[in-house]
Amino acid sequence: MKYFILIILGAMAIFSVVFASQNASDITVNLLTWEIKSSLALVLIATLMTGVAIGVFAALSNLFRQSIQVRQLQKEIKLLEKQRAEQEKTLKKNRSAAKLVLGQRDAQA
Repeated sequence: MKYFILIILGAMAIFSVVFASQNASDITVNLLTWEIKSSLALVLIATLMTGVAIGVFAALSNLFRQSIQVRQLQKEIKLLEKQRAEQEKTLKKNRSAAKLVLGQRDAQA
């Protein structure tokens, strides 16, 4: 697996060099009042990195929301387990009382 990752990274590096050399022409990017002159390859790579950053932030916000939900559900599970244990104790007491009552009734009969 380690070699596979190295091969992929090497292929991406070679692809990046070829891409940058074939797209070295200068372009002008206008945004509102800004005017930026740069190579096409740099503009495309910057655009790609901006998209990746936006995607990472979106994924992190979703992950953060899910971790909050998991913590809330874990608290709810603990509460329900505590309630279940209390109900089991009550059930055992009631069964013992019922056996005692039934035993007394059988003794009287």
